[in-house]
Amino acid sequence: MKKNDYMDDLKNMAGESEEGGSATVDSAEEKIQPLDMEDSIECEVTVRVRDMRDFLFSHNYSSFSGWFGIIISLAALVMVIVGRTRYGTAEICILIFLALLFTVIRPLQILSQARRQVARQEMFKKPIRYNICKEGIVISQGEEFANVLWSDIRKLKETKKLILIYTSTVMAFILPKSQINNGSAIVERIRANI
Repeated sequence: MKKNDYMDDLKNMAGESEEGGSATVDSAEEKIQPLDMEDSIECEVTVRVRDMRDFLFSHNYSSFSGWFGIIISLAALVMVIVGRTRYGTAEICILIFLALLFTVIRPLQILSQARRQVARQEMFKKPIRYNICKEGIVISQGEEFANVLWSDIRKLKETKKLILIYTSTVMAFILPKSQINNGSAIVERIRANI
């Protein structure tokens, strides 16, 4: 992904169009101003591998399909233990694979995916600033910024380590609690507006 793709993704994600979409991105063709940042709550974060890993784990294992996968793995493990004398070698191998699939293999894949995403994405190499305003959130990195209105936010999720602001079913802004000192104020303001 090129350096400027992050802001383009924000623009597309929020559905900005010439007919009056809601997200706005600063571009060379048009000078759009950020939302009014008076009385905004500001934080600056740098997404690290562990933050991406925590997001991916939360996203993958908090859904029905994530829990269903764990149940399948546990059931396979029980079948291996209980039926080790009843099943042949091929069946035992398949059951062991199923037992490891969602409890060992998938977590290792998630860790690898987190490392790749953070290493490949230029946007994760620089701090991202979030200003939570009355009208929405201004996200900026360097000289570029994007406005995300409250109507563009689908869901707010808080985990032990992260504040996740979802703008689609799979895209979220990741705010690691270890890097912000006003997390409860951020969560309170967002919950009051979405």
